[in-house]
Amino acid sequence: MEETKENKMELMMYQLVIVIVVGFLIALAAGFMAGRLVGFSGGVDAVQAKIPDYCAVNKQGSEITVKCNEMGLSLDDVCAITSPALRSKVRVVSLGST
Repeated sequence: MEETKENKMELMMYQLVIVIVVGFLIALAAGFMAGRLVGFSGGVDAVQAKIPDYCAVNKQGSEITVKCNEMGLSLDDVCAITSPALRSKVRVVSLGST
């Protein structure tokens, strides 16, 4: 009679843990590299925007403030153009977000 020999593939618990940890680290490294290659890593400096002449941009760190004055008039110009009766009836409120 022929005897057949079976090869048993057994993993001990520490070997299983090592395989899982190494697989996790490889997947994490692959995800990190893919994110750097595909992702938006340039941040605010990589953005190019067309800004009209009547707008002013102020960039401080990661905060960008855009102020636009489409009419090209300051409040002093508006006061010079309008009559005293209109100035007494109209109040100008400037709202800004921070």
